[in-house]
Amino acid sequence: MQTNKWLDSSSVYSQQHSKFYLWVLYPIVVLFFLLGLFLVFARKEVVIRMPAKITAETISKLQAPIETKITENYLYENKVVKKGEIVVVFDTLSLENEQKQFEDEVLVLEEQKKAAQTFIISVENNENQFVADDSFGYANQLNALFAEQESIQYITQQATDLSEINQEAYKKTEEQLDFQLTKRLNAQSEWEQVKKAWGNQQEVQEFSTEIISKYKTWQLQVNDATEEQKNQVIAAILSTIDENIAELKKEIEQIQGEKAKLIAPTTSKNEINSGNAKVKQNKEQLLAKTKQDIIEFDDKQKKIEVSIKQLKEKIQQGMLKAPIDGTISLNEEFKTMIDIPKGALIAEIYPTTGNREQMFTAQLPANEMTRIKKGMNVHFTLDKKGVAAKIVDGKLTGISETSETTENGTFYTITGKIKIPKNFSIRYGLTGEISLIVGKKTYWQQIKDTLLNVE
Repeated sequence: MQTNKWLDSSSVYSQQHSKFYLWVLYPIVVLFFLLGLFLVFARKEVVIRMPAKITAETISKLQAPIETKITENYLYENKVVKKGEIVVVFDTLSLENEQKQFEDEVLVLEEQKKAAQTFIISVENNENQFVADDSFGYANQLNALFAEQESIQYITQQATDLSEINQEAYKKTEEQLDFQLTKRLNAQSEWEQVKKAWGNQQEVQEFSTEIISKYKTWQLQVNDATEEQKNQVIAAILSTIDENIAELKKEIEQIQGEKAKLIAPTTSKNEINSGNAKVKQNKEQLLAKTKQDIIEFDDKQKKIEVSIKQLKEKIQQGMLKAPIDGTISLNEEFKTMIDIPKGALIAEIYPTTGNREQMFTAQLPANEMTRIKKGMNVHFTLDKKGVAAKIVDGKLTGISETSETTENGTFYTITGKIKIPKNFSIRYGLTGEISLIVGKKTYWQQIKDTLLNVE
């Protein structure tokens, strides 16, 4: 105890505590040095903050595909549905009846086309190909055509037969007149030769027996007459010869007159050609009309088949199915509707939130537009009332092309994606605060900007 009393002396105390301030000063200097380094070199994010909410990237709309009543409704608010699940069944009975009527019309058109084609083949082959009467009148038209052909052929045959009879009668009459004329001309020629021979009192030869006989009789009369009577007898016989010649000339003129009046009968060629032309024309008209009928049947059938296809599509749409997995949000108006108009919004399906990458939307003030761009990093602070806020990271993916002006100012709509932690449950419409990271500043630069009022 004696040996430590020297520490209580004033000199020793003075020596021990004369450098005490150094133990306080050095840590303060080091602290300020480190603080200076932090202010100069440490950086802080510069952000733009605004409210945001989580939204669905794609919302599938359930709309009424047809205008009709609902027969079965499996929808209710917040119902979870699977893709392909039937959610609404519409009344398609009237559509099915209309489809049946159209299908019956198609069958009738097929029968009509078949009958029309059979008619064409029958006309072209000039043979009835119908095995039974059809209900469209083509068999009756064919029978009427064949009956008309037979009638024309009968009339043509009668005209041909009559023409042949007339031609034969004309030919006989003409031959008879020619024969009589030739006979008279030959007789006239003989009598003129006889007149010449009698005038010269010559003998005649190579004439008909009748003329030679008369000539010899006249010669005997001259020989029996006296000399004074001979000249009178010769003159009288010469006058008789002249009378015969005159009579023959008169008969010749009469025959020539009858021949001139003889008119050759018309042939049946024109009538036959006319009948054949009429038959051909009727055939061509009927064929053209029937072929046009087939074209019209085809056009009508195509239009009906298009209608049938549309009706089938509508009938298939009569069972409305969920296009995606998700949760139903009913349209309030739909709950009171009885007749649903086509295109009416029935409900919306929000995708399931099992995907940890979710979309957010926010309204960016127009005066901040120049500071942001697509792809920049963001922080999303989720509101968790009563517990610590949860901050998740993400990226800005979209900026609207045009702005929207409201009572609170002019804004652009921005969208982005954030990654939700596995232990964090979310719902669409959940709100929070989005921080757009536009850059970084040192703390010293931020203090200077604050002091100098520089934004």
